[in-house]
Amino acid sequence: MGDKILDTTRKWNWKKFFFQWEWLLFVVFVLIHIINSFLSPYYLHPDTFLSGPMNFLDKAFIVLPMMLVIILGNIDISVASIVAFTSVMMAIIFNAGVPMPLALAAALFANFPVQDGPALIVRTGLLDAPEIALLFR
Repeated sequence: MGDKILDTTRKWNWKKFFFQWEWLLFVVFVLIHIINSFLSPYYLHPDTFLSGPMNFLDKAFIVLPMMLVIILGNIDISVASIVAFTSVMMAIIFNAGVPMPLALAAALFANFPVQDGPALIVRTGLLDAPEIALLFR
């Protein structure tokens, strides 16, 4: 048999490049910003760009860890509920008269069984991951 040579070079095709799904998303993105800039005189104002991230910062604290948990394929015990539990614990401890740094440390310590308890149970082999997910629902 003769040697087969694979041709790994492709000719540049403008049509295939620009008629992809990503370009449609980019066009929709640009159109939304153009329409919004006509609807509101404050849309492209520098103050809007400076205050915008502050409006979404609290959601980012919940969404980014949840995204990492889902991507890594670990047990998802709702990151939002763990954040809420820790916040309530810190508020209760702080209202009891404990200084804020100690209240934060105590809330994180109280959070350990909720956050890492299921993982420790799975690592020891007492229960499987699906059983833990049902148990801590």
